[in-house]
Amino acid sequence: MTEDNAIAVAELCRRLDGLPLAIELAAARTRLLEPAALLSRLETVLDALGSGPVDLPERQRTLRATVEWSVELLDEAEQQLLLALSVFVDGWTVSAAMHVAELTEDRALDLLDALARHSLVNVVPTDAEPRFRLLTSVRELAAERLAASAHQDAVERRH
Repeated sequence: MTEDNAIAVAELCRRLDGLPLAIELAAARTRLLEPAALLSRLETVLDALGSGPVDLPERQRTLRATVEWSVELLDEAEQQLLLALSVFVDGWTVSAAMHVAELTEDRALDLLDALARHSLVNVVPTDAEPRFRLLTSVRELAAERLAASAHQDAVERRH
């Protein structure tokens, strides 16, 4: 990192949600591309960074594989909520999650807690009702899966 590319490096870290694997993959790409050039190519976080060392387990070689592996660890209800939450770009409240996923408040809280324990949902502290957000890479994968599901239209209508 230099004084000339510090702003681009900081923006890369922000766009990668501070995820260590994503930052490590981006750092490896800077052998070929300047940080600003890498940033301009970063349309989707999941696939833009290439793969890591071959001595890592398969699930840790790409950001996509890591996120897919994490999502596969969820039970069916947690996965369904995660997909529904992908319609929110700037985060949501408990009541918004209840609405798009057609859940009771208790069930929504239980499932949001499970997703937070799996580090797939971040709680955004506020003075009012708590807000939540998905990491960019998680949101991208969940949105892809929602688009491929039979539930996309219904979820988007409720959104």
